Amino acid sequence: MFVQINISHSDVPIEEFMALEDEFVKATEGKATIRRGIDQIASKVMGMIKEDMPQFLNLEVKSDRTF
Repeated sequence: MFVQINISHSDVPIEEFMALEDEFVKATEGKATIRRGIDQIASKVMGMIKEDMPQFLNLEVKSDRTF
């Protein structure tokens, strides 16, 4: 498993990005089988950032605990 960090720049308020996450949750309620993610809203996010392609940083997860 890995964590992917997306580095991008935008003049769009963070609340608009967070609203996309809410939209995804509502659209997949009762159907989503993923544990974490926002892949289906990626094309909308791409339209909100300044550069053509964001920078991605992949980090390998060595430990994942729930407390």
